[in-house]
Amino acid sequence: MRLSRIAAQREPNDPFHQYNLGMASLLSGDSAGAIAALDRMSELTRGEPRGYRAHGLVVLADLYARCRDDLETAFALVRECLALVPNYSSAHFTHGKLLVRSGNLFEARNAFGRAIAAGAHDGEQFVVDDEIAIWKAHAEIGATLMLENRHAEALAWLDLAAQARPAAQPLVINRAKCHEAIGDPAGAQTLFAAAFNGFRDEASAVEWINFLFRAHRTRRRRLPSRGR
Repeated sequence: MRLSRIAAQREPNDPFHQYNLGMASLLSGDSAGAIAALDRMSELTRGEPRGYRAHGLVVLADLYARCRDDLETAFALVRECLALVPNYSSAHFTHGKLLVRSGNLFEARNAFGRAIAAGAHDGEQFVVDDEIAIWKAHAEIGATLMLENRHAEALAWLDLAAQARPAAQPLVINRAKCHEAIGDPAGAQTLFAAAFNGFRDEASAVEWINFLFRAHRTRRRRLPSRGR
């Protein structure tokens, strides 16, 4: 942060310094500083593109959505990015996340599908999260189907993602939830237990304990009633 800030102060019109300052601010938890620096980077590179511009626009779109709840600006930034780099998987993925936030799950799935297809061009990008096309977009498609209570379909996508990253915590937990929802408590128990034993964090513990409570209540309901 200190070095990035010094460079940006020394040459405030150098967009690469603003990009670096924005990324350093993001990593340090200063979302307002990240937005300010990346907005400045965007302004300085408009009409004079640089390799890092696409990534900066995607990060900026995500920040506007998460930190300011400004979906209009976020969508505009993603559209600008995709006009610049149509085969950028990170941009399609962020577009999908924005569509989920806006409640358009069908179009979100289409965007995640485009992110998967764009993975073939990941090697052409300045900065890209290549995990998106490998499993993250599949997992997000599954998550949108879960929101619509289409758990069997969701599980198919989550299992596909798990073939690439079987130990990814969100996949383990969401697969467990799907197994429980489709009436497979044994499969759900195996996965909830795997998450708890594998990660030992608060989220996994809460999911595991809540499942045990639900399973206990279900067993109690199934016990034959006793006469007096």
